[in-house]
Amino acid sequence: MKNLHATSRQFKGSKPLRHVEQAGTITRMKFAGSWIVLLFLVALTSCTDRAGNRVATDDWFHGRSAHSTPDDIDATNPDATSSHTAAPGHSSLHDLPADATPAQQRKADRALAAEFANAAPAPPPGAVLPDVLVVDDERISVTDILEPIEHRLEELARSLPASNYFDEAAKLVRAQIVEHVAQHLIWRRAKTHLTEEMEPQVDKAVGKMEKDRINREFGGRETLYEKYLAKHGKSRDDVRKRLRKIVLIDSYLRDRLLPQINSPRKQELMAYFNQHRADFSRPERREMFLIDVPVNAFLDTRRWPTRQEQQEAEAKARIEIEAAQAALQRGEPFEDVARKYSRGLHTESGGNWGLITKPAGNESALQGHWEVPSRRLFELQPGETSEIIHAANSFFIVRVGHIDPAEEMTFQQAQPKIVDTLRQERFIRLRTEFLQAELEKATIGSLEDFVTRVMRGIPKPAR
Repeated sequence: MKNLHATSRQFKGSKPLRHVEQAGTITRMKFAGSWIVLLFLVALTSCTDRAGNRVATDDWFHGRSAHSTPDDIDATNPDATSSHTAAPGHSSLHDLPADATPAQQRKADRALAAEFANAAPAPPPGAVLPDVLVVDDERISVTDILEPIEHRLEELARSLPASNYFDEAAKLVRAQIVEHVAQHLIWRRAKTHLTEEMEPQVDKAVGKMEKDRINREFGGRETLYEKYLAKHGKSRDDVRKRLRKIVLIDSYLRDRLLPQINSPRKQELMAYFNQHRADFSRPERREMFLIDVPVNAFLDTRRWPTRQEQQEAEAKARIEIEAAQAALQRGEPFEDVARKYSRGLHTESGGNWGLITKPAGNESALQGHWEVPSRRLFELQPGETSEIIHAANSFFIVRVGHIDPAEEMTFQQAQPKIVDTLRQERFIRLRTEFLQAELEKATIGSLEDFVTRVMRGIPKPAR
């Protein structure tokens, strides 16, 4: 759960003020890392399915009821149970032959999208789906779940076929529900943690979290952000209250759990260093300047060229690159020559491609059209300019600019980073155990019905 993580630098002190100052970085953890806590929680806790049966949370998380078997589950339906019966003509990945053509796959995806037109399976006849999930005496609404993840859901809807989209969306929705439930359970105690001294730091952390989201999801445009919130019936004050809650919860958990974490022993640090050497080294990087004169620049690309036209275009390209070489030999600056003669990328910046990282082994730094000149880059001496290179139906001249030499940290240099990493891992484990204990004591309503209701509000797949 991304809002319940701590970053690698959150363990150098245990003062509440320091915790609040760091809390604004929590939601910027990589999404993959957020699954660590979630997977522990779903393995250790239990919930109720639509029929009111107690089921393990990992079964609930994957949409299995108390009586379902693996063969009962339709992998394309995230909420399918043993009571689900496929309708005639139902299409899924399981129905497709192994050698299905792209056309058959698209047809199956369209059928699947039609089946999930409401983005969730139909409830039993006469059933009323809840708009809120009751956790003890707190209520979590559908909007509470969808608003923070809608941007990610829209990205998935655009990029994935229907057969994959609903499965990924269901995972994301269930993860967000678990996160919200955990926040509700801890909030009562966390809010008593706030002191007047912490107020300015809390406001600062909340402001930074909100600004980061506006920049990331709305291109820095506050008007778009406010319209988005209005569409969901939310205001900026509503969101800031939620972010404030997140900051205080994380500050509370760190203050409670950090003192329980012992410093790693030197043997542990050395073992980690030896197992993760690549994390503490950086390969050489070279600034590349490139003049690129493609033969196609002298052809009419609207039609297939004749052999004579191809030869004439190649001759013109060679004349152009030789003129560039002559200008360099006269002492003209490389950037000026590139702006005059190059027809490739980065011409306006004088052919400056920035720093290119040296690849491992026999690999090339760049692929395709630029593979050969990028290889030559790492064969040249500092400040050296290459000969004319003929490759990929183009003519190139490459020059080495600034060089960042390879760096490899010593064990002593790497130690602070390793300590932070190992303490973070232990903190996540303690946090997981704490949240699991809280979830076991809570009274939670029908999660399965609530998931179905939330799934009916997710964006529809684009394909």
